Amino acid sequence: MKLRLFGLLSLILNVNVFCEESPTKINEFSFILKPSSIAGVGIFAAHDIIKGTKINFFPADYQHRMISKKDIPEEFLKYCVAKTEEIWIAPHRFDHMEIAWYLNHSVDPNIKRTEPGSCYSLRDIEKGEEILINYNDFNEPENAKEEYFKPEELQ
Repeated sequence: MKLRLFGLLSLILNVNVFCEESPTKINEFSFILKPSSIAGVGIFAAHDIIKGTKINFFPADYQHRMISKKDIPEEFLKYCVAKTEEIWIAPHRFDHMEIAWYLNHSVDPNIKRTEPGSCYSLRDIEKGEEILINYNDFNEPENAKEEYFKPEELQ
């Protein structure tokens, strides 16, 4: 199954945790890139993360890079998110991509997108476990989605 790498952007910056019990301390040492059994490279937890941990993926002053699809080489589209059919969100530089661009898709994810740039853990995540998100949370136009993550009723 062909999977594309995907992401939200800068998984390390301006992280906030909202857990009542014993909050997980999230910082630059919380996630690491490693080979994924799902596709290519993935993001893995460097320590345990408790259910309900909120992670803000963007600093407050972050500006998305919007680019016309026609200006992106075909092999780089898998690292972008379609905002419309013609306008795509892309890394600031493809040769220096933020860690969140390596999030992989799952129909049984362990994080969920709550708003642009923010996610929370759906369950406890163990050290060494891959961080996965459902790409359908990004609300891309249906015709921009690759077959493997389109809702089953549209395949």
